[in-house]
Amino acid sequence: MKPYLSVIIPAYNEENRLPSTLKSVLDWLSRQNFLFEVIVVNDGSTDNTAKIVQEIAKNEPRLIIKSYSQNRGKGYAVKVGMLMAKGKLRLFMDADSSTPIWELKKLLPFVKEFDIIIGSRKHSTSKAQQPSKLRKVISFIGSLFIRTLLNLRVKDSQCGFKLFDEKAAVLLFNELQIFGWGFDFAILAAAQKKGLKIKEVGVSWKHHKESKLRASRAIFRTFIELIKVKKALKSNPTSKKDVPTVKPLRNRQPHPKRQKE
Repeated sequence: MKPYLSVIIPAYNEENRLPSTLKSVLDWLSRQNFLFEVIVVNDGSTDNTAKIVQEIAKNEPRLIIKSYSQNRGKGYAVKVGMLMAKGKLRLFMDADSSTPIWELKKLLPFVKEFDIIIGSRKHSTSKAQQPSKLRKVISFIGSLFIRTLLNLRVKDSQCGFKLFDEKAAVLLFNELQIFGWGFDFAILAAAQKKGLKIKEVGVSWKHHKESKLRASRAIFRTFIELIKVKKALKSNPTSKKDVPTVKPLRNRQPHPKRQKE
């Protein structure tokens, strides 16, 4: 049977943090009353990320891993996962579980009305751990760049907890060509241009010290990818009606008929 929800987790050298994330994700989803699948996209890891996921998957048919040898960036990994997915709804979340899976319950009430529901650390109902002063300044400058250059009507484009309906996921990720840190705002800017409906919802978020993005490089990378996105949007005028079909990228594993309560 087709799953209701696909959860995509991009992973690059996450052997230490991924096991606890997978446990919490699988435990929580198993208590829900819908079919699901969890897809870990191993983005060219050089540690034991793949082996760890494969070992867990031996006893969990709803857990799937997709690996490739070259590190291509988080955006590429999310794209691969979104286009592999079979769920009517498709969520991507971070491997460190900065926003835990149970925050999904805050997003689900809006799926009938909106095409995309994004978790936000800057919403009035958010419960986000306060970062360092340097990160707050960088975040403010980056957000200002994004909203000004792309006219993006969301407060937080970079939170790694975003839910898409199937058609929106296929349409947007088939076209995605920005695979670095800026893929989040690239997707949202494209969605806004196509007239897709976006809802921003406050979620809890915790910063982890092992964050792989160095603060000193964040502003420069944001600016470079913003320019790329702005150029891409100008050269690619597409319509919401242009929804392509997607062929599965791998053989499916069977889903159980019924989830645990």
